[in-house]
Amino acid sequence: MPKLKIYAVGIDDESISKIESIYPFRRSIYAKLLKTLNEEKVKVVAFDLVFRGKSQDPTEDTTFAQAIKQITDTKVILAFMFNYYGSDSFILPEPEFQNNPNCVLGLVDVPTDKDGVSRRLFAYVNTNTNTNTNIFPNSAYSLSLQLAATTLGVSAEKLVKFIPLVPYRAGKIMASSFFINYLVKPTIMQTADLPPFSSPTVVKRIRFYDLYANLEKLKKLLGEDFLKDSIVFIYPDAEVLHDTVITPLGKWPGGYLHLNGFLNIISQKFLVKSKLLTLLGALVCCGLVLYLSPIGGLGIQLIITCGVLILGFWYSIIFRFMGIELSFAIIALSILTFSLFILLYKYLRYLVALAEIKHKVSQDPVRGLYTLRYFCYYFDFVAQRFYFGRKLYCIFILFESLKDELQDMPLASIRRIWQMIRQTLQIKGSFWAVYSSEAVVGAIPASKQEFSHMLEVLSASLRMLFEEKALKVKVKICYLLWHREYRIRQVLAILFDRINSQTTPISTVDEESLNILQKRFISETQLEQQFLELLDADLEEKNRQLLNVIEELKKEQIRNQEIFFEVILSLVNALEARDPYTQGHSTRVMHYALSLADRLGWSKQEKEKLRKAALLHDLGKIGIPDSILHKKERLTDEEYDFIKKHEIIAIRILEPLKGMADILPWILYHHERWDGKGYPHGLGGDAIPQAAQILALADVYDALTTGRDYKKALSVEEALAEIERAKGIQFNPALADTFIQMIRQNIISYTKGLNTQSQT
Repeated sequence: MPKLKIYAVGIDDESISKIESIYPFRRSIYAKLLKTLNEEKVKVVAFDLVFRGKSQDPTEDTTFAQAIKQITDTKVILAFMFNYYGSDSFILPEPEFQNNPNCVLGLVDVPTDKDGVSRRLFAYVNTNTNTNTNIFPNSAYSLSLQLAATTLGVSAEKLVKFIPLVPYRAGKIMASSFFINYLVKPTIMQTADLPPFSSPTVVKRIRFYDLYANLEKLKKLLGEDFLKDSIVFIYPDAEVLHDTVITPLGKWPGGYLHLNGFLNIISQKFLVKSKLLTLLGALVCCGLVLYLSPIGGLGIQLIITCGVLILGFWYSIIFRFMGIELSFAIIALSILTFSLFILLYKYLRYLVALAEIKHKVSQDPVRGLYTLRYFCYYFDFVAQRFYFGRKLYCIFILFESLKDELQDMPLASIRRIWQMIRQTLQIKGSFWAVYSSEAVVGAIPASKQEFSHMLEVLSASLRMLFEEKALKVKVKICYLLWHREYRIRQVLAILFDRINSQTTPISTVDEESLNILQKRFISETQLEQQFLELLDADLEEKNRQLLNVIEELKKEQIRNQEIFFEVILSLVNALEARDPYTQGHSTRVMHYALSLADRLGWSKQEKEKLRKAALLHDLGKIGIPDSILHKKERLTDEEYDFIKKHEIIAIRILEPLKGMADILPWILYHHERWDGKGYPHGLGGDAIPQAAQILALADVYDALTTGRDYKKALSVEEALAEIERAKGIQFNPALADTFIQMIRQNIISYTKGLNTQSQT
């Protein structure tokens, strides 16, 4: 097939100013141009103009109609469009123009997506229910399809079978469309490779005025026969004509979308959306995140996620150049979600490691009791508490001869013996530590009567244990009633000295005896005490170091929780950004909820929890498909049941974060109703947490005032009237009254502020 010559003839500002006719031009001007193009043997002339209505001068219409009839070798395509306001389905050219064998009609309307961007063109529109059935019995074909069919000399019905069609429905419009592969851009000259042809197709952009009035000059520049067998596409190009369309590549003249659609069809180089390659890209990117995740910690993981997001973006760009469109939004959401789960997994591992560190530092590995250092620290902390009706007792238990009895036993048997001892020592509120291989120390908060009984039971149980194991161990217990002025290390040394000399199974050290023992103990061991104090100071320093490490780990845990919150919040923002109606919804709900909490006198801590709950209340919608989430028609029962699961999905995502435990019920129940007819559990009245009731009010109010795909936004007073009607049915009446009062007062305050500024 020979090279196609395409001329994009734009009616630009210069053409409008130079031609001796106020726009819209007289139809005799188009008739003169059409006659010239026929003489130059142009193959096809397509008008992206709708010649509707009668001219004031009837001769203008007659001249244009005769020009169409008199052409011989040139085919003419005239535009028509939807009639959005009239009774007829389409706005058509005058009958005297269209009723001609040399003329066909093409639809010039361009569909737009919800974000206002045009990514596809109509192939044809179903017309079975239209009023213009005498002209379009079954289908009304688009301008780009008619241009391609006329150029190739085939019928539009036949050619449409080779187009990858996508259904399109908007209101009463039922059509088939195809995605645009932008092969040419609105520049002075653009070349696009079209595989079926032996040479490239050239699109040259020239002015309407030059073609109309300066044809000879154009022939000198482009050749005497530059128009022969060419395709001339005439379209509005001036900004004042308002025929511009927003495309993924920027704002373009509408005619260039039809030119690209025409080139897509004749070259069979369409833009195809592939769900399989999108899924493959998401899996590869998630696999890469998983493979690189062991490299480092939280910061490195975030860098890896950003890097893989960039790779996913270029993956989609490469396929875009190949004519295959991938959903980068799905790939990005998959990467972020998978990275989130990896971060959650690392966070849980961090908590487990922290627990293991605490266990190794604070517990004896063989006996499973606290180490003596940790016991002394913890005892000093516990001793500062105030016990209602109870006292704190310090206990020293000596297992005489236990070391000798266990000397020849294997380690596993020794551990089993100590496990049974530990289980016997498990008294409510008590804690124990290893003092030596034959002694343990502990603390028990109890009343005097309870404590006496506990000691008898404890002594008897320990003796019975050793008898059952055939161990010749004598159990001695020494205790004292604790006073705050005592020093635990000194008291333990005194109890150890006392228990070694006692002859009874249970003995106590009263306050008077303790004072005597302290004086004797200090005088007899003064030199040893100095050494112990030095050792104690060293132990204290190491203990402080341990506490500093624990404190830093706690701070790191809080920081990690905040980072996880920010990552989850970014997912919510990404989810809302997919729909212009819901963008910023969670932030607005947060402001309404916090304002109402202020009215109710909530504390700063509770309001911080409410802030997080409001920002994350719709997190679960990340698991709802777009086809359900943004559906304009009424949802089926199955789809509505799917929507009801979004709170449960949010809870499952947030459950691993312990810092979120308090707000989980608030998120879970924010769709419950006061009359008990909500979901997911049908709670009613005050059984619904107050925070969930606040979120429900804020959520509904924002939905009413911002609108959705399927309904218009209400005014503030209309929205408040809806809430008023739902009092006692959907909302807590008292909370609803407070919310309505708050909104109205905020509006009055805002109005007063504007008046003050204007007066100033």
